[in-house]
Amino acid sequence: MKKILFSLVTAVLAVFLFGCASSQPVSKPTPSKLSFKGFWELPDGEIFLFEKKAFALLDPDGDCALNGILRNQTNTQLTLNYYYQYQLMRMTIDYSVLSENEVKVSKPERLNGVWKRHNDLNNKAANKLSDIPFLGYCEMRSENQIDILHITPWGWGFNYFSDLDYLMAGAGGGDIVYSSISYDLKSPMNGLRFLSVEGDSKSQSIETMTFRTVIDGNDLLLGKGDDLSKYYRYSRIK
Repeated sequence: MKKILFSLVTAVLAVFLFGCASSQPVSKPTPSKLSFKGFWELPDGEIFLFEKKAFALLDPDGDCALNGILRNQTNTQLTLNYYYQYQLMRMTIDYSVLSENEVKVSKPERLNGVWKRHNDLNNKAANKLSDIPFLGYCEMRSENQIDILHITPWGWGFNYFSDLDYLMAGAGGGDIVYSSISYDLKSPMNGLRFLSVEGDSKSQSIETMTFRTVIDGNDLLLGKGDDLSKYYRYSRIK
């Protein structure tokens, strides 16, 4: 009886050990990157707006303090490009995710603290699309360039040019190409006004233009006159 019992215990133990040895460790799923799309409130009352590859930072009075392109995002870091004194600059933001609606920023010091997703502003901006259908983020691509429109609900926006990796014009000391956009909040469909700047810190050319806006399905058309085939066609990206 002892031999039978010993053999049975040995067999069970062998199966258990063999099973443990042959099983593969369970790999943890790679966490997906948090979407920053929308409005985020900073501890000092500033508001960050992210829409696809564009961003704008509003001060507590609602004025735009900084704007540009979100060049890259990892699970712990954002890389932003923007213009300052006709030069292309870079800012790196280090963050950790607290929840879907909160992140803790450690660098740069000016922006550190807990950022909170501002759902009230997100909802208000979504509601304005019925009155101002060109709001948001659009792109027009060529073989080696992306033409980006970012239009906000406050009567202003921006136009950027980048390469296919979202590196803005002006990299390596080249000329910047950039436009600020404005429109009438009371009559938004009367056109978009562009104030365009091209050049460097030594020499710049400035031009103003007004374009008619036409919504064609998921595209935003900008141009003049009645021939829509001559209009610039941007793809609206949600």
